[in-house]
Amino acid sequence: PWEAAEAGAAVVVNDLDSHHAAEVAAEVLRAGGRAITVTSDISTEEGASEPIEAAIDEFGRVDIVVNNAGVLRSAPFADMTTVVWDHVIAVNLRGTFLVTLAAWPHFVERGYGRIVSTTSNSGLLGIAGSSAYAAAKAGVYGLTRSLALESARAKAAGKSAVRVTRSA
Repeated sequence: PWEAAEAGAAVVVNDLDSHHAAEVAAEVLRAGGRAITVTSDISTEEGASEPIEAAIDEFGRVDIVVNNAGVLRSAPFADMTTVVWDHVIAVNLRGTFLVTLAAWPHFVERGYGRIVSTTSNSGLLGIAGSSAYAAAKAGVYGLTRSLALESARAKAAGKSAVRVTRSA
């Protein structure tokens, strides 16, 4: 799983849990890569830009964004609260949007960039007791697919080289 690190990748590990971020960064370092940690809340514009800014400050550029942040709060729909719903949507969907938005101009300016967004079959098939998670992951799928189409159109016009993919 650390092929990129073995090839010397420079990684910004972002996690609100600084201990977990440090553990992942240590794994990257052991595999031969470079790593720094950030503990920002990607559901805010400022927090979403922090990992991108950290990559540019530390490594000189950002090449790839992996949108992998996610929270799952299970509750039957009848027991779902707006607080839980909003939190799941904020991290899973809004966070993906905001981090991608922060990286996008750097990719366009350089003529290169890759975006990988993790989704879930729950976003396509649904999941009992986790409607907010399923809705967020469906949104991530739609956002990522739309960006891929938009980027392909721009690339065909000679305007962009951002590649966007999803991982289920």
